Amino acid sequence: MPCMPCQSFGLACTYNRPVKRRGVRLLLCFKLVYDLTKSNQPPPRSQANAGGSVTQLPRPYTLAAQRASADWEYREIADHQAVLDLAELYYRVVHPILLYFHWPTFSADLHSKRYTQDRSFFATTMAVCATASARLRAGAPLPPSSPTFDRIVIPSSEVFYSACLDSLPILTAGHADFNFMRTEALLGMLCLQYDGLDGCHTHLHRYLAMCSEIGFSNERNWPSNLTEIEVQERRRLFWQQYHFDVYLAVTFGSPVRQRGAQCNVLYPAEVYDDEDITPFGLLPRTGSAVSFIRGWNFVTDLYRILEHVSERMQTRQIHGEDPNCHVSHIVADHNVSTKDRLHKDAILATMQRLFEGLPADLKHARPMSGAVCQDRYGFQGLD
Repeated sequence: MPCMPCQSFGLACTYNRPVKRRGVRLLLCFKLVYDLTKSNQPPPRSQANAGGSVTQLPRPYTLAAQRASADWEYREIADHQAVLDLAELYYRVVHPILLYFHWPTFSADLHSKRYTQDRSFFATTMAVCATASARLRAGAPLPPSSPTFDRIVIPSSEVFYSACLDSLPILTAGHADFNFMRTEALLGMLCLQYDGLDGCHTHLHRYLAMCSEIGFSNERNWPSNLTEIEVQERRRLFWQQYHFDVYLAVTFGSPVRQRGAQCNVLYPAEVYDDEDITPFGLLPRTGSAVSFIRGWNFVTDLYRILEHVSERMQTRQIHGEDPNCHVSHIVADHNVSTKDRLHKDAILATMQRLFEGLPADLKHARPMSGAVCQDRYGFQGLD
């Protein structure tokens, strides 16, 4: 009996298939750790890079990107059309769930070949290609009218991943670039698909190091000259990585690094399409069209509830294992008054109420139709 997600998409169910080793070899993860620690010297400072598009980034990240590009030379991994095709596949089957980009901006930068001049954008582009190539190899359902991929011409996901690792700089103070942050986020998710948990943690920690440097968890610390597009992209990145952080915690037993209650970042705007986000603000929505980002924000709510439940379970466990510890008595659930305690029935009732408030388009998975705006609903229903 196939599981519901596979049945909804008409795929052979893989839930009970034998687990095999796949993806990036462990040696590649060791290479990343070695490369990150072999030098403590920052890249040399230089004048602005020749790529004019770099100036579109806010000033703190522009300077970091220019320094990072100073000792870097572009090396072609795939031809331009292959990069565009993989990005199109990413847009159709990954972007509706992993919301890292304002797609019109990212697409325009790709078409202008910014990745050939900007080191940080090259890293992001290679991460996108690696993700799309991995999905293609895994047999992700391709929507009608999608590009016809020649598996001989398209490099493997590991080739893109290795090129991405080679382009990442040594982390030093002053090099927190937004595209590098986004790259680390993408690579962490990719390692999850590779079944490489060590890589997931490595990339998440590098992302968090840059977050800590710039105070990313509080919007008040963001540059004041950000456009609306840049603000929305940062909100998307922050909460997408929160999803990932909580997922790793509840699935593999790691701690939650960024606590939702300690963050001051708004949810992304629920626009129908990214074209509704301009550098100067949000365009008013017309008609009754449903934003698929509403479903994405609903998933964020679920992860925040999940973090809360996980924390309460952990404090109960600590109290039970160490009953004589006075600190455990302070933080454990037993010291919370009954009337303030959020019971499981109340949690389930809240989740049910949130789900019932969703539009019908976001409640059910559906086969891919090839219409991007419609397929987004199916992906969110599946998520």
